Amino acid sequence: MTPRLLLSWLALAASGALAQVQVQELQLKALFNPQAPTSYVPGAAVDFGTVPTSAPTTVTFQLANTGPDDAILTLLQVDGSAFTLVRTEGGSEKLVVPAGQSLEFTITFAPSAAGPATGELWVQIATPASSLTPTVQPKVEYDLKGTGSGAIIGPTPTPTPTPTPTPTPTPTPTPVWPSATIGAQPAPLVSGQQSTISIRFNSPLPASGAGLLTMNFTGKGDTQRGFICANGAFAPSQVSFTLSAGDTWARFAGNQTIEFQTGTLASAIAFTAALGDGTALGSQSFTIAPAAVYIDTVVLEAAANGALVEASGYDNTQKASTASFTFYNTSGQQIGLPITVDATAPFASYFANAATGAFSLTQAFSVTGDVSGIGKVAVTIQNAVGPSAGVMSQ
Repeated sequence: MTPRLLLSWLALAASGALAQVQVQELQLKALFNPQAPTSYVPGAAVDFGTVPTSAPTTVTFQLANTGPDDAILTLLQVDGSAFTLVRTEGGSEKLVVPAGQSLEFTITFAPSAAGPATGELWVQIATPASSLTPTVQPKVEYDLKGTGSGAIIGPTPTPTPTPTPTPTPTPTPTPVWPSATIGAQPAPLVSGQQSTISIRFNSPLPASGAGLLTMNFTGKGDTQRGFICANGAFAPSQVSFTLSAGDTWARFAGNQTIEFQTGTLASAIAFTAALGDGTALGSQSFTIAPAAVYIDTVVLEAAANGALVEASGYDNTQKASTASFTFYNTSGQQIGLPITVDATAPFASYFANAATGAFSLTQAFSVTGDVSGIGKVAVTIQNAVGPSAGVMSQ
């Protein structure tokens, strides 16, 4: 028997029972003052202040589940040698946080030397916890920072005898650096792309040296934008380069180019090259234009009396609106007309605090008949630029 897709889901729209973008929010609070906790949004910086190197400080944090469903905590991790995380609730790694409740953990800031220190707190959840196949949400990152203080202890200086006067040497002239051109390939730059950047000079270099290439951008920060170093490490904003007298290229670990990721958001990206002393060598800006939604994967799964469709990808405008679903039977014949779902509000709610354009959309459908008769589904998502390319489930 050929399955039919029931349109009964249309009657659920007014009550909010339409399947939505599966987004669950855990709100981070720091109990610097337990009577007045401080709340943080993803991407914000948590400042531990100035802490003596001899007296580490420990702060208690809460992750509150403010969403409508229970959530599974799949990742709670701290990076940065000066910061240490301790889970206080016990239990397994994948902990269920019921809706309306919270869990506590502590982070200790123990600077080993005077000066600034940085780190990151990573959080990731899957929802809803009651589902056999909960949707894993994008990782959320919070910056950690603090400053170590303490006396610098060193040997007692030995008095230096007055040196015999020597002739004053002739100062070495400061090199005059030629103009540099910063180029990116392939051009134009688009979202979700790995590209290369280079620094080329219009004449041979007069001396050897070293410097930094800095990436700046407008709009929201994007955790998927940054440099990819030769050893595979990810550098979000800066990489070093070397200069050799007589050469016409800056070198990144010996190479004329270095890879970088454009991220998943439309923005202007500016690259600036400068020597270690701040001497500017050149700069160049690139514009990543708004584009149609890119759908990476579509998965079709059978469910009780129905089917689940999950589409993952990114929207560099963060303005996705409607999604269209076209079903086919196992013989490749289309089943009925395409079904359009207005997902404007769920997308807007999700992207309000998202640090990237990446998303995962899950939609449930009721089915009458044999669910196994459904072979594939094609998904198209619309934003202000236009419709995405249709992507078929595998």
